[in-house]
Amino acid sequence: MIDLGIVEKRLPVTELDKARSRKTIYAIKDGMFRFWYTFVGKRVSFIERGITEPILDYIIKQLPHFMGPEFEKLSQEHLWSKLFDPDLVPEPFVNLGNWWGPDPKEKKQVEMDIVGFDDQKLNGYFGECKWKNEPISADILETLIYRSRLFPTPKKNYYLFSKTGFTDKCQQLAQQVDCHLITFDMM
Repeated sequence: MIDLGIVEKRLPVTELDKARSRKTIYAIKDGMFRFWYTFVGKRVSFIERGITEPILDYIIKQLPHFMGPEFEKLSQEHLWSKLFDPDLVPEPFVNLGNWWGPDPKEKKQVEMDIVGFDDQKLNGYFGECKWKNEPISADILETLIYRSRLFPTPKKNYYLFSKTGFTDKCQQLAQQVDCHLITFDMM
């Protein structure tokens, strides 16, 4: 399944020993297969009998949740496409991806949608991506700033990606901490 591009082996972007890592997760890589197994596969008998309206209602209701991981990938690709844009990326990063691991203060596992570093590890790149029908609040940015402290990079660069925009309070905080606010329309 991995060789066919359907499933992928995922690791936190900071994992150096990929062969021995205990943080491996497997996920459906292909969006079509992910859609099928999330929404269609278990409901084929309903669809074959023409019972489609409740299925469509369910899909519409769950679609924002389904789109989250796809929007994360798109947001990461957007940053890669701007790698040499000094207004957005001060120093080119050499790795960028998801991260998950322990928060020693909260004593729980946490995750970040975007984490990356330049080759000297002087610049850290930290981002959150939200595919929701409401603007991102300042709480999301505050959590991102807090979690970025788990990484000892001298310079931290923040990014929030949103389907629908940002609250006024989030925009004010973003100006104070020099966070880039990027909507889906800007990508």
